[in-house]
Amino acid sequence: MMFDQAESKQKKLQEERRKAAAKKLALQRAEEARKQEIQDHYREREEDAAREKAEAEKMKEAYLLETGGIFWERKRLKVIPDARIDDKLILPPSAFEDLEAQRALDRVSSGVLTFEVRVSTGNHDGDIEMGPSISMDANAGTSTAAASSDCPPPLPNLKKTKSDRSDEHSEDEEDLLKRQQYARVAPNARRRVTCCGVAEFSGEEGTVRFGPKVLFSLTNSYRFEGSSSSDSSNSQNLTPQDVEFVDVRFIQLNKHRRCRCIFQPKGSGFFEGTKESEMQTINLDIRRILEKQLTQHTCLSQGDVIPIRDPKFDANRTFYLTARVLEPEASILLVNTEMEIEVLPSEQVEMDQESAKKALERLKKREERRERERERREKWKEMDEKSNNSSSSSGQRGVEILVRLPSGNSVTRLFRNAGEAKISDIFKWLCNIPETMLYTYYDDEKIYDSDTQQLTLSQSAIESNCINDFELVQSWPGHVKNFSHRNDGKNSLLSGGLDGRREQLFFKQINDHAEADAGLAGDSAISNQDQGKDGDGDEDLVRNTTNKLELPSGEWAAVGAEAFQKIDDLIEEKDVDSATIFQVMQNYNVKETKEDSEPTDRFHYPPPKVAQWAKRYGKTLSHFQQYYDLGPDLWLSTVIPLLEKHNGSMKKTLADLGVSVREEDD
Repeated sequence: MMFDQAESKQKKLQEERRKAAAKKLALQRAEEARKQEIQDHYREREEDAAREKAEAEKMKEAYLLETGGIFWERKRLKVIPDARIDDKLILPPSAFEDLEAQRALDRVSSGVLTFEVRVSTGNHDGDIEMGPSISMDANAGTSTAAASSDCPPPLPNLKKTKSDRSDEHSEDEEDLLKRQQYARVAPNARRRVTCCGVAEFSGEEGTVRFGPKVLFSLTNSYRFEGSSSSDSSNSQNLTPQDVEFVDVRFIQLNKHRRCRCIFQPKGSGFFEGTKESEMQTINLDIRRILEKQLTQHTCLSQGDVIPIRDPKFDANRTFYLTARVLEPEASILLVNTEMEIEVLPSEQVEMDQESAKKALERLKKREERRERERERREKWKEMDEKSNNSSSSSGQRGVEILVRLPSGNSVTRLFRNAGEAKISDIFKWLCNIPETMLYTYYDDEKIYDSDTQQLTLSQSAIESNCINDFELVQSWPGHVKNFSHRNDGKNSLLSGGLDGRREQLFFKQINDHAEADAGLAGDSAISNQDQGKDGDGDEDLVRNTTNKLELPSGEWAAVGAEAFQKIDDLIEEKDVDSATIFQVMQNYNVKETKEDSEPTDRFHYPPPKVAQWAKRYGKTLSHFQQYYDLGPDLWLSTVIPLLEKHNGSMKKTLADLGVSVREEDD
């Protein structure tokens, strides 16, 4: 007995030890699996980080290739309104220091510093997405930091031991801080990019100043070719109020001797009046106005908006032109280039033309559907007559049904077996013969496939569109009876009271939708009915199109009014006669050949070159002569080389000449 108890106890202990060992082994294996999972996860993170770093390096190489090895970029610069009428920025002094350290002024082939500006998205709420971020040493132009590899995604929800859980909170906080530091907010708004020049490096650190032209260009919401309607509907266009911070980076634009720009007036363009019959054309000298305004600009990008004004017409009216097409590139320098300008019809006119074109296309399709329906009814009538003539009455009396139509015409059919024929057969017959199309045809683009030109609905489905839209009336003096498909369709002709050898019925229309379709002959009715019918929003787009862009209230409104006044002053300035300037310059451009003549400082430049200078700098040269006593004898020898060096800057040229600038010109 005792031996059995000892043996049982021994087996119990062994079983407990075996279970403990198995549990321990399971825990060890689970721990090893967890560690392996963590290692795999970190390995994936390292691979992702390496891949993102490689992508960032490719982006960096491509960027440096475009800029000639010069790198300068600033994120989230606060926008400060400025009453400038050009596209130039006022950047902080540190920007000049960074660019000067890279010898940007000497390395830029065009001799002009240009920058790319886009609206920052860090101040918009949205989904967070991770992406590479390039950081480079501004002084050396080389890479000093990687991409978002410092910010790996969070670890999966794995089981942790007590020792692991002790550091869980601190790891999560550190990971969150890294994500907040390196994450960028995915934009839910459509962002445009525009290119600008630079006026000076005297702004406050962390800020950038520019005028209304740059603001309008950053928020232009026109749908360009290549942008789908789904992109336009799913994205939210920026407004001037959204432009609080911008990203600015240095770029190089190529020089072109010739370029071409196609402008389009925004909204209704150069028309005034609210009703089409009262519309009047506004005649502006667009060529002259654009020539004066674009001389103030450094570059132009596709999609930019140019506000133009003519105080002779209306001092309170501003028109806006969108650069729809630029050639040969989407962003071009406006320095030493000849521009060919074209002006398209306004957005309003374009929308109207598109709507009219779509209405005509819909009209054509409707006519095609009507023709196919007419052919179908002709075939149905022919088959019905053959079937009716070949059928036997089996001794039953037939009934001839005559139906008078609203037009005064009548249609007739013999139903050979009045006992079996249903009143619904009369309705079906009337819905399928060509004589009644005017009253029983319901235009539906779903009936025919636009590609295969085949019926997409069954015969019964086609009949159901019209079979309940009319009634048949039996009438003679002292007797009126209405027949409808819904109430009387199941009755036979005899049981329904149509038991005479010849019965006359009158066609009575209930719904007039088919009658409205008969108005297809009227072009005006069609255009009014079809515009905006397809639900594609064309009519709303036309109504909502406006040529007035609003500046945000407050500081922007104040500087905008000042900028528009500057445009008025610029347009009202008397044009300088470049031909006269050219002739004056030519007088000092003649090379003396007399042997006994004294040495001279005169030059001998090609006349086309002198003409180009006269056209470009004529206004500045006249200003120098009038206010600074810098006469024609100094133009070719001193003034023009300095103007060429400083890209036409009056202040820098006078500074090199040691002449004080007047307060009016400061």
